Amino acid sequence: MTKIESAWEILRRAEDLPISESLDGVRLRNLQMSAEYDFYAGLDREDRAIIAFGFDARPELPALGRGALDSFRLRRANGKWLLLLRVQSKSIESVFARLGTDLIGEVISLVNEDVKGVFITERIELWQRLFLSGIDGILEDRRVRGLFAELSFLDSLVRSHERSVSDCVSAWVGPARADQDFVFHDKAYEIKSVLPGRDSVKISSLSQLQARTPLELVVMNIAEVPEGAQGGTTLNELVARLERIIAHDVRALAIFRMKLLEAGYVSRLEYDARDLYVQDLRRFDVSQDFPRLTSSSVPDGVLAAQYDLVLAALERFRLSA
Repeated sequence: MTKIESAWEILRRAEDLPISESLDGVRLRNLQMSAEYDFYAGLDREDRAIIAFGFDARPELPALGRGALDSFRLRRANGKWLLLLRVQSKSIESVFARLGTDLIGEVISLVNEDVKGVFITERIELWQRLFLSGIDGILEDRRVRGLFAELSFLDSLVRSHERSVSDCVSAWVGPARADQDFVFHDKAYEIKSVLPGRDSVKISSLSQLQARTPLELVVMNIAEVPEGAQGGTTLNELVARLERIIAHDVRALAIFRMKLLEAGYVSRLEYDARDLYVQDLRRFDVSQDFPRLTSSSVPDGVLAAQYDLVLAALERFRLSA
């Protein structure tokens, strides 16, 4: 349970306990997570959960529209302000709390306090878009394996020390639905996860194997460790390991967490129930004569296509792993 959830529980369990502040029917409890910034957990009159951020000046409200979240601001007795973010449904409170915990940690680490308002506003607007797209649910198996493959590749990139951590994180553009999953200025990589034993890989568009730079197709067999056996890594463990590696670069860590959200990932206990591992990894050079469909190779009138590549037919393009 996060500190935010504990504060909500305390406020709900005993209304007569001391609270930090009460404004317009909102009861607030100081999270005491920073000596420099004020962060609060709270409840409104309808028992809806709130996370609040303290500001010296009147903050701008995020552009949220209708959705899972809404926001408002209140002026405090001391003349300062609060930006309050409220969740509309109890069913997504735990996800809301984890998002808030990460955001507070990143705000605390900001070097330039002047960007705090913009940083918080942009992140909250992203949350709203993600809630609308279903981030409150659990990723289906296909997406879990796909994300595990992309993160495993990112892990190998940062551990190789051939590129900076910041460059590696910035190059991960798969969550933004880019044509390839990793795009550097001089190289692109498309990552595919397949089930063990599968003999083909699906290419989802005409542009997926078309790039302005040299391109590699990386195919990973993502397998699940049998129940009771040793080894493997959970999705949550892989994310935590990468966060520890990236942690020294505050900006890169913030970007990494935003991309995890874009990928639909929020740490959940359900992801701890499955240990996964890369059973096999194959890398292919997508050279000029690589078998593929692109916008320039299909007949006029073909606007889109999905197709399967037989892995055995790609052996002559295989690179050393």
